[in-house]
Amino acid sequence: AFPPSPGGGATVLTKTVPAEVKLIGLTVEEARERVEKLLDDAALSDRREIRLVHGFGAGKLRKAVAQMLEGHPLVSSWRLGGPREGGGGATVVELKD
Repeated sequence: AFPPSPGGGATVLTKTVPAEVKLIGLTVEEARERVEKLLDDAALSDRREIRLVHGFGAGKLRKAVAQMLEGHPLVSSWRLGGPREGGGGATVVELKD
């Protein structure tokens, strides 16, 4: 049982929100659903950065993720991963406070 949060809803603990989600092998629609859920869960927690691992492939997932993040109300900024973050096979998302 979680103590009630000031807003009356349940508080999502940061450790229960994964820092990354693997989208490799999913359809674009499945990936969208997972990303949307992760963004929602992260917004309710203290997590401010998540990593979406979409792989390289044909780039369909990467493009779909980019379209989804562009203008998303919970997203502050996003970029392709750096050399130690999966490079172009991952997208790192910064969430708004």
